[in-house]
Formats: sequence, C-alpha cells, structure tokens
Amino acid sequence: MRDLKIAKKLTAVFAIIIACFCIAVVATILGMNNVGNSYESFYVNSHEAIVRSSNIRIQLQTAIKSVSLATVDSDSSNTNSYVSETEEAMNMVTTELEWFRNNYDGDLSLLNQFESKMNAVKDLRNKISTLALENTAASNASAQQLLTDEYNPKVNDAIEDLRSFADSVDVLGQKDFDTSTRVRNMLLIVAILLSVAAIVIAVILALMLIRAIVPPIREIQKGMEEIEAGNLDVQLKYESRDELGQLSDSVRGMVDSLKAIIHDEDYLFAELGNGNFDVQTRNADKYVGDFTSILTSIIKLRDNLNSTLMQINQSADQVSAGSDQVSSGAQALSQGATEQASSVEELAATINEISGNVKANAENAREASRKAAQVKDQAGESSRRMQEMLSAMTDISSSSGEIGKIIKTIEDIAFQTNILALNAAVEAARAGAAGKGFAVVADEVRNLAGKSADASKNTSALIEGSLHAVDRGTRIANETADALNQVVDGVQSVTVTIDNISRASDDQAVSIGQVTQGIDQISSVVQTNSATAEESAAASEELSGQAQILKNLVGQFQLKTDGTGARGPQSAPAPVHAHTDMSGFGYESGEKY
Repeated sequence: MRDLKIAKKLTAVFAIIIACFCIAVVATILGMNNVGNSYESFYVNSHEAIVRSSNIRIQLQTAIKSVSLATVDSDSSNTNSYVSETEEAMNMVTTELEWFRNNYDGDLSLLNQFESKMNAVKDLRNKISTLALENTAASNASAQQLLTDEYNPKVNDAIEDLRSFADSVDVLGQKDFDTSTRVRNMLLIVAILLSVAAIVIAVILALMLIRAIVPPIREIQKGMEEIEAGNLDVQLKYESRDELGQLSDSVRGMVDSLKAIIHDEDYLFAELGNGNFDVQTRNADKYVGDFTSILTSIIKLRDNLNSTLMQINQSADQVSAGSDQVSSGAQALSQGATEQASSVEELAATINEISGNVKANAENAREASRKAAQVKDQAGESSRRMQEMLSAMTDISSSSGEIGKIIKTIEDIAFQTNILALNAAVEAARAGAAGKGFAVVADEVRNLAGKSADASKNTSALIEGSLHAVDRGTRIANETADALNQVVDGVQSVTVTIDNISRASDDQAVSIGQVTQGIDQISSVVQTNSATAEESAAASEELSGQAQILKNLVGQFQLKTDGTGARGPQSAPAPVHAHTDMSGFGYESGEKY
C-alpha cells in the first residue's frame, strides 16, 4: 500500500468502508423487511382474528339481550326495534364468520361447531321474535318460556365453542407476536454487530491511511519550514512512488538547485565586491524558469556598474580639467564683484539722500493738506452761518411787513376814533351844560387818537428804515455767502491738489524705498557673489584633488572590456532587459533546460 497513489489509497479505503456499511445497511433493510412481514402477518391474521372474534361475542351478546328485551316489553315499537337489533347483530356475526372462512389460516373446527349450533337455533330465534312481535301477554309468556328453556342453553353452549376458539386465536396471536419479537431482536443484534464491525474496519483503515500519509507530510512540512527559515541543509528520508514520494523528490531537487544558485550568487557577488567585473557564473544550468531573471539582474548590475565606473573615470578627467577653468573664472568674478560692491555702495548712499528729501516733501504736503482741510471746514462753517443769518433776515423782513399791516390797522383805528371823538364833541355841544363832562372825555379821546396816529407814523417810519437796512444787509450777506462759497471751492481745489502732491510724494518715497531695497539686495548679492567666487575657487581646487582620488579608486576595479581592448563604452549604457545576452556569465541563451 505504500507505493500506491494517494487517490488509489483513498479510493480503496473508502470503497471498503462503503462496502461494509452497505452490507450493514442491506442486512438491516432485509431484517426490517422480515420483521415488517412478520408483524404484518401478525396484524392481518392473529390480531385481526382476535378483534373479530371479540366482535362476534359482542354482537352475540347484543342479539341475546335484544331478544330478551323484546319478550318483556309491551310497547310494539320497542319490540320491533329490539327484533331489528337482534337481526342486525346476527347479520354482523354472519359477516365475521365469513371473514374467518376466507382469511384465517388457523384451526376453524371450533368456529364451525359454533356456526352449526347457531344455525340450529336460528328457527327457534325467529319463532321467539314472531311471538314477541304479537305483543300479547300469552305470546310474550310463550316467547320467554322458549327463550329460557331452549334458546339460551343452546346459545350458551355455542358461546363456549366461540370462547374456546377465541382462546386458541389469542394463543396463536401471542405466538406470532413472540416470534416477530425474537426476529426483531435477532436482526437488531445482527445490525449492531455489522455496524460495529464496519466501524472497526473503518477505524483500522483510517489509521492505516493516516500512517501512510501523515508522517511523510509532516516530514515534508518540517523540511519546508526549515527551508523557509533559511536552512537548506534539509534531509528528507521518505521515498515512495506515490505523490508524497514525488513531492519529496521535488523538494530534494529544489533544495539542491537553491543551494547551487545561492552558492553561485555568493561567488558572483563576492567577486563583484572585490572589484572583478569580468566574473562568470559556474552553474548556468541551474538558472531555469523564473531563476533566469536572477542571473539577468546580476548581469544587468555588473554591466551597469562596469559602465558607470568607466564613465566615472572619464568624468573625473573632465572634472579635473573643468575645475581649473572654474578656479580661474571664479577669481576673475571675485575681483569684478568687489568693484561692483563699491559702486553699489555709492549709489545706495545717493538714493538714501534722495529718499530723505522725498519723505520730507511728502510730510510737508501732508501737513499742508491737513491745514487746507481745516480752512475748508472753517469756510464751510462760515458759509453755513451766513446762510442761517440770511434766513433770519428774511424772517425779520417778513415780520416787518406784518408789523406794517398792524400799524396800518392802528392808524385806521385812530382815524375812526378821532371821527367818533368829533361826533361826541358835537353832540356834547348840542347838549349844553349837561354834555360838558362828555365833551372833556371826547376831547381826551381825540388827543389819544392823535397820539396813536403819530406813534404809528413814527413806528411805520422806523420799520421802513429797518426794512431798507434788512434789504441792504441781505444783499451784503448774499454777496458774502457767494464769496465764502468761492473760497470753499478754492480751498477744496487746493486740498485736492495738495493731496495729489502728497500721494505722489508717498509713491515716490515707496518707489525710492523699493529702489533702495533693490540696491541693498544687489549689494548683498554682489557680496555673496564675491564670497561665492572665492569659495568656488577654493572648491574647484578641492574638486580637482577629489577627481584625482576618484580616478585612483576606479583604478582599483578590474573592468570588463568591450573586446577591442577599450575600457568600456564612451556613452551611457543601454538598459538591460529580460533578453540580455548572458554569455558573459557563461550562460548560453540557446541552452535547453
């Protein structure tokens, strides 16, 4: 079994296990079938016979009871019912007897005796039923006499035969049941034994299969774990012609190939580390399949390093030559930068002076702008006050006009009063001595009216003078307001002009500041250039020395030539792809593997 394929091992083991279980299942099915047949026979014959024999006795008891009741009941309807029940019960007995004759396999002699005896009393039963149906005292008495003396003894004798038959049916049924139970128990034991045997065989075969598969798998697993941990000194002892044996052979071959490849890579990288770029592989036949890319990468690394070192050597020569030129140019640049720094410092001083003047002008312009703004505000305030005065004078003129109207009214009143006083004086003169006192009063009233007229004339003259003065003041105030408005407009124009001058001065100051900042930056750059030029001169000398050191270091490597004696290509190496020619490591691209 050791050299069988795993599939065949599994097939054989499972085939045996399945066969064992099939045998157990078939045996169980057959046994269950036999038990089923046995129980079916018991149910069809013995059990059914017991039930039907019991039913015969029940129906017979019913018939006896109904006949007895029919002979004692005086109600004709009840009598008819009892007679019908008797006939139905006896018909059921006949049906059950017919079943026994057709289906029962046991001894029917006792049942036949019972049937014969019942047939013998049939006419007697019919006679008793006929007498009971007459339902008279005499007929009932005769029926009871026949029932007691003849019918019941014969029926009881038949019942004894039926009871003996039922006992024989019970004995036969119990025997069939016991037989079925024994068969069932025997088949159960056989099924258990077969199942246990199948399980034991399955366990034995499983253990054999486990012993045949698990140990080599564990050995291979342990070996693969060692390989995963980096230990290639793995010894697999399992050998067989099955899949596990082939797997062990493959693992051993893989380990040998990995050892050869790793040792070869160690040799190649050691030689490359020692500066030998003309090294060749010693196990080219091991680089097969995906391992080919490893050798390709090593070749690419070697060629790229070889080409790079050659270019470094050439670059070192060029750097050495260029560093001398850089040193000379740096010294000239340093001298020119020093002269530029001096000129820039003088220019910066001049710009700083101009910047100071522009800033002073800007400050003066801002101060003038502030003063002009104040003058504009004051002129505006004066103009506003003048407008208020004009408004007040207009109000005065209007009020004077109203006062004139009032004075006119007063004059009219004084005139009317004077007329009334004259009329009163005339009337007083007419009255004589009686109107003398009234004449005095009228005279005083006339005097007051005259004084009122004089006062109103004087007031009117004063108001007219005031109106003329107000008109003249209004005209002068309007002229003054116009002059103030012109002053405000002029001050505003001056303010705008001064603001423009101030902004222009600020812009000039900002521009000069930017120029100053630019000059400072130029000065800083010039100084930096001067220092950088000096550093470049020193660095170029250092670079020349480093280039010589680099040439000495590259000279320590054994570079691969291009076959013509030249030390490598003059241009950059082309990229190495998967189809790189690996003949340089002793690998032929046409080799079969």
